[in-house]
Amino acid sequence: MGFGAGGGNGQVDDIRKVGLASFLGALTEWYDFFLYGLAASLVFAELYFPGGNDTLALLASFATFGVGFFARPVGGVMFGNALGRMRPHKRRRGRRRATVRGAA
Repeated sequence: MGFGAGGGNGQVDDIRKVGLASFLGALTEWYDFFLYGLAASLVFAELYFPGGNDTLALLASFATFGVGFFARPVGGVMFGNALGRMRPHKRRRGRRRATVRGAA
């Protein structure tokens, strides 16, 4: 039995939509990281870390980029784990709260 068995192509279309949405989400996220990394290397060192040593300012700028790069998956695991433990009827409100807390 394939994906389209049973009278239609609905499952294949749904899988394509999910694949496209996943691709676009990942593309947007990596583009965001690319722009932030570019700004960290060109702008943020002088803007946020003005000091005598340019090398330390650049390293501090890259450190903030690194913290964000590694903290995002950790937050996703934490919030995903917390939402997975909730009862199904409370997940809708839980997702809203997790989104608001994650954005803060």
